[in-house]
Amino acid sequence: MSLRIIEGLKFKNINTPIHRLDPRVKLLLSIYLFITVITFGAEWNGMLTISIIVILIEIFMLVIGRTVISMLNTLRGALPIILFIGLLQLIQFFNNSLPVELILYRAIGYTIRFLAFLASFSLFFLTTSPDEVGKVLTFLKVPYNYSFALVAAIRFTPVIADEIQQIVDAQRSRGLEFEKGNIFIRLKNLTYIFVPLLISIIRRSYEMAEALEIKCFGASKKRTSYKELKIRNIEIFIAVFASILFISIMTAYYLQVFKGLP
Repeated sequence: MSLRIIEGLKFKNINTPIHRLDPRVKLLLSIYLFITVITFGAEWNGMLTISIIVILIEIFMLVIGRTVISMLNTLRGALPIILFIGLLQLIQFFNNSLPVELILYRAIGYTIRFLAFLASFSLFFLTTSPDEVGKVLTFLKVPYNYSFALVAAIRFTPVIADEIQQIVDAQRSRGLEFEKGNIFIRLKNLTYIFVPLLISIIRRSYEMAEALEIKCFGASKKRTSYKELKIRNIEIFIAVFASILFISIMTAYYLQVFKGLP
């Protein structure tokens, strides 16, 4: 699996309507999309139809947010998982008891469902800065120590991914080949990546700890923020409309309105 999948965690600072949207509303929309995709998992009960609709909504938001290229890089990195999900269902062709239509339906449906699931939260992280993520967690009454740890992880994940790529390139320039040899040789070669990476992570951790100590992190229990989250009327309307639509879809699902739908 390529490190390009980390592209889905890299915030793109662009002035678009999606980026300007209140992060709490964006998180709410992402959760609604995620729950919708997870709920519609039964065969011939709207799984494929709803997944395609969710994908179209996410594409629309990605186009407005001008983050389509980053999302495509994420999908390219997740391509092995996507192919595995599809092939896992296609293997059932050897099971003569299952009709071909059902096998193809499962292969396409589960693949698109995974794409919708992946895009639901990638959309949030691509258009929401780590600082805004921290403010959302604070708004949700998450202890600051935990929210800070999560925000730091979001910030450093792309940095660590870039560092892994640099280590791989450096080792390849020295003649080390990661794609050749049996499984044991390949696992042994991975140590030439993980050992330098582990040392680098430990060094960064010490540097970060010293910086936090110098700035008296945790000295004050009540923290304030220079920029507070302020929700606009249009954002309230979007949140209310999305909530009504989500509740309507969930109600229709439990009333089996979508039964028989692909």
